[in-house]
Amino acid sequence: MFVGPGHIPCAPYESVHRKDRPAFERGLVMGPSTAEVRRAYLAAGLDVSKKYTDLPDHIAAEMEFMHFLCGEESRFEKEDNPREAARMRSMQAEFHKNHLEPWIADFADCILCSTTSPFYKAAANLLKQFAKRETEYLGEVA
Repeated sequence: MFVGPGHIPCAPYESVHRKDRPAFERGLVMGPSTAEVRRAYLAAGLDVSKKYTDLPDHIAAEMEFMHFLCGEESRFEKEDNPREAARMRSMQAEFHKNHLEPWIADFADCILCSTTSPFYKAAANLLKQFAKRETEYLGEVA
């Protein structure tokens, strides 16, 4: 479902699922969002490890980035640094709005339509719920 060779029913890359892009970019790996995501990582002080061989806009990498931002927000709150905590929360909100909201639901729906596996169905539903709740949370704190 996620790897080739051949047709990949549910490619786990943002660039493949973005419907808000020009028609000639839709469905392609390594679209503009791939470079945008990498720039977001760099802006947060991260670089993609040379050991990481997949694309920066892979669902796992994007979710790991959100985890990093949440961890940094928590760290700054514990250090009583509300300015940096707010900056991390702002980065979360921006990344979620620009790089998760536009494709997560479609990706999860693709999984739900492409498998009978209870595991993958549960994971897809969890992903949709996470995205929905994150949208609500980040909207409240913005």
